[in-house]
Amino acid sequence: HSRCFTQDITDRMRAEFAKREREQLAAANARLRESEARLNFSLRTSRTGGWDLDLVDHTAHRTLEHDRIFGYASLLPQWTYEQFLEHVLPEDRAEVERRFHAATEAQTDWNFECRIRRVDGEVRWIWATGEHQRDETGQTRRMAGIVQDITGHKCVEQALHESKYKLRMAFEDRERLSRDLHDNIIQGIYAIGMQLEACQRPPHNDPKEVTWQLAHAVRGLNGVIRDVRGYISGPGPQALRRPGLPAWWRRWMQREHCASASRWIPGPLRGLLRPRRSTSCKSRARP
Repeated sequence: HSRCFTQDITDRMRAEFAKREREQLAAANARLRESEARLNFSLRTSRTGGWDLDLVDHTAHRTLEHDRIFGYASLLPQWTYEQFLEHVLPEDRAEVERRFHAATEAQTDWNFECRIRRVDGEVRWIWATGEHQRDETGQTRRMAGIVQDITGHKCVEQALHESKYKLRMAFEDRERLSRDLHDNIIQGIYAIGMQLEACQRPPHNDPKEVTWQLAHAVRGLNGVIRDVRGYISGPGPQALRRPGLPAWWRRWMQREHCASASRWIPGPLRGLLRPRRSTSCKSRARP
């Protein structure tokens, strides 16, 4: 003989399955919280905010760092696309809207840079990008992305641009200096040499004529020395005529060029110079 016993364990199995599901759900929630914590830490340390925009009613879910970028200490109760546009400077607003409508119509990524005015009035640069999110039916109802404060990068770009500009101006000044040395200095010395050679050839036998030629040559030499001293000590004659140069600086450099030139004229030759006025200095040399 044999005996069989049966027992209904449905309730017990249901309880075990429910317990197992609760444990799995709790573990999944824990992993999700850890992942969100790591994501928030990465966004916070990189000064990056996350956002999720509803393309129908234009409301958005954001991270705390998102609102901090716009100057808010805590999350606002609500945030919309229109609120975002109010922070964008009027000069950049049209381009931001154009890119947004182009991205939503073509269902492509939204990527842009613009300037914003924070709630405290400070103007900052931001970069934002977002991509369309499809629901279970394949429709694109939402767009999710990030926003980052790039003011520091823009300052570096501006400094680099200014450095390149100064370097380009330095090369242009070098080229200008080369031309000026050839046109003003070398040609001037060559002309003075020809005048001195002319004093040795007849019919320049009259002492007065020779003295006049020597005085004329010395005046030319005075101008050459003035230009050379100007190139060595500061802006040359062309630089003095550059637009935007302050008048007081222009006058000071003109006086300095005159004084520098007169110090280089040998004493015995100064008596040959005739004081005269010019547009650049009061007198080229004094006897």
